[in-house]
Amino acid sequence: MTATTRDPRERSAYERMFRTVALALGVGALLLLGANLSSVLFPLVVYRGWWTAGVLGGIAACGVALLVLGRRASMGVLRGVGAALGLVVAAGLALAPLATVAGPPGSERAPWLFDVAVLGATGFALAFRPLGAWIGAVALAALMVATATPLSLALGAPTPLLAAATDTFFLFVCFAIALATLRAGRMLDERAAAASAQARLAATAGAHAVDDARLHALLHDHVLSTLLAYAQSGRDSAVARDAATRALAALDAADRPSGPLADRADLDERAALWALQGVVTEVAPTALFRVEGEVDPERRVPPQVVEALSEATREALKNSARHGRTADREPTCLVRVLPEPGGIRVRVVDDGRGFDPERIGEARLGVRVSILARMRGVTGGSARVASRPGHGTVVELDWRRA
Repeated sequence: MTATTRDPRERSAYERMFRTVALALGVGALLLLGANLSSVLFPLVVYRGWWTAGVLGGIAACGVALLVLGRRASMGVLRGVGAALGLVVAAGLALAPLATVAGPPGSERAPWLFDVAVLGATGFALAFRPLGAWIGAVALAALMVATATPLSLALGAPTPLLAAATDTFFLFVCFAIALATLRAGRMLDERAAAASAQARLAATAGAHAVDDARLHALLHDHVLSTLLAYAQSGRDSAVARDAATRALAALDAADRPSGPLADRADLDERAALWALQGVVTEVAPTALFRVEGEVDPERRVPPQVVEALSEATREALKNSARHGRTADREPTCLVRVLPEPGGIRVRVVDDGRGFDPERIGEARLGVRVSILARMRGVTGGSARVASRPGHGTVVELDWRRA
């Protein structure tokens, strides 16, 4: 006998349903035998001792085995016990005419085995696949009718045939319930497997989307910006050299899973805000930087989140300087940081010329990739851009702790 030591919580839905049916069958076998004990010991129609002992002992042994082994034994062992139970019932029905001894006058009772034949059908449901189980159940029903017919003729009364019909109906009802229970377990497992596969595909697609977003952001934020600096200032200018240095550093870090901060531990909230202020000072020295709320050094911020907030803020400030200027003035920028127990919010506000977010072209990667997609690429991150021509722009970055 092979026992299973697997944690019950790790079992499949089908296995849990299977073991439930096995235990219920074991309980049912003993209860039905107990309920029919008077008919077994004092039958109106007498059967030979070898038949009564064999059928009664076989059913009782199978019932006890299912109760004892139902939780721990392998499913193969339990299937074997279920098949044995079905065969005991089938053999008892087949041999009943040979084992019958003439009953007293007026005896019109059907064999007590009819009342417990449902155990054999349920055992077949446990042991075989649906087609084989149905064949076994139908065979049991046919054997009951075959056993009841000569008994009715001998007694000159329809009672055994009527009992066979009633018990056959009960047999198929319980048999169908057992099959439906097992089928429900299979369906739950299939749905769980499909959901798991779908989740893996979604995770893979999400990972590819994050990598694509990082690549597009890298191209836009560093490579294209460096080329633009060269075009506007010449290769010998300090602006162009600084842009090239930053681009090389970003390219060196591009093969890390989460950018240049991937190897660092979580930052405390104060260090995260210092990183944000450093970006603002570097990109837009004239911008106002304001922290609104209580900073708690005990709160931790993942480095990927700090990088996403910093780089999205950098892009928002660069967009403001590049696209927000009007004919007569440069835009004024305000960066508001709101640290909260639930996360960090950053608002980049300018009073530039604004734009229509709905008309951003697919080739414009600054907003779509470097801000929106970048923030959505971190767990708990989101971003929103609100703007209108002539009314400035508001970029809202938000990160929520899990």
